[in-house]
Amino acid sequence: MLDLFQPTPAKSESHLPRVQVQRRTRRFSVPVLDVPILVDLLAGGVRYPCHLWDVSQHGACLMLRTRVQPGQSVLVRIHAPCGKETVDLEARLMWIDQVMGAYYSGVEFSQPLDLSTTFLGVLIRNYETLNRSTNLVA
Repeated sequence: MLDLFQPTPAKSESHLPRVQVQRRTRRFSVPVLDVPILVDLLAGGVRYPCHLWDVSQHGACLMLRTRVQPGQSVLVRIHAPCGKETVDLEARLMWIDQVMGAYYSGVEFSQPLDLSTTFLGVLIRNYETLNRSTNLVA
């Protein structure tokens, strides 16, 4: 998997100040090739469809097709890969970067997310269990 967790400045945005982010909790990579997780980012009355790239208790990285202005308050609606369950989170759009034709954006949740109470917790546990059993064989 490409390591796109650390944003790099896009040429057109190099004049923007870079913010050093101190991670408070462990982030969980989303197995995007196995289970794509759709997200709606609602900002300024506009819906931006995107995908979840990684998630933690305090925030997430989203992969978008369109640039969204950082610094604004947003609603992040994460859709379960099957079924109708969603997780709605108020957040602030902290940064955005363009890498290989896609935009990656970091959001910080207004309130910590208890991953264990959502479908995300189930996916993370299943993914980690699979990785542990695969690593034992290798």
